[in-house]
Amino acid sequence: MKIELKHKIKNDKYTNFVYDNFDIQNQSETTTEVSFSLGEAKNFDWNIGVIYGSSGSGKTTILKQMGNLSKSEFDNNKSLISNFDFLEPNEAAKLLSSMGLSSVPTWLRPFNLLSNGEQFRADVAYKVAKANNDEVILIDEFTSVIDRDVAKSMSFAIQKYLRKTNKRMVVASCHYDVMEWLTPDWTC
Repeated sequence: MKIELKHKIKNDKYTNFVYDNFDIQNQSETTTEVSFSLGEAKNFDWNIGVIYGSSGSGKTTILKQMGNLSKSEFDNNKSLISNFDFLEPNEAAKLLSSMGLSSVPTWLRPFNLLSNGEQFRADVAYKVAKANNDEVILIDEFTSVIDRDVAKSMSFAIQKYLRKTNKRMVVASCHYDVMEWLTPDWTC
């Protein structure tokens, strides 16, 4: 499959600088293609898919073709754990802990006061908990803002949870180590 991305170039002194100093033939639009194959992923039951590649290789573009990549909406007037009010408190605590958010004081802070890594883990926890069984959870930059120890434990916990609940998730990552931890059913 191919995704073609086109954009009309609005020329100015900066683009003219590029044309003057580099061999750019098309000065009216930019075009790039992202080629990918999801193989037989639609033809069998699966829980975890991984889109792997280097930065700029088109992982996010592929995810966007699959669905919505928006972040979860957290109410910053509530503590983090209170944003999971659709779960029982013990289930919310268990889910947050399994995502590497095991600090109880962190649960009491609002989302906007969490670090980038904590926000990432809270967002993933929220998406996983909210997803219906017929939805595919899409996560971009999987584990990019957390250290590798947390990434490992989080990956193990997520894959166990997804298989237990029969939910499906596709992650995009430039980190190859997640393959071993997530044990995906398919890769792209």
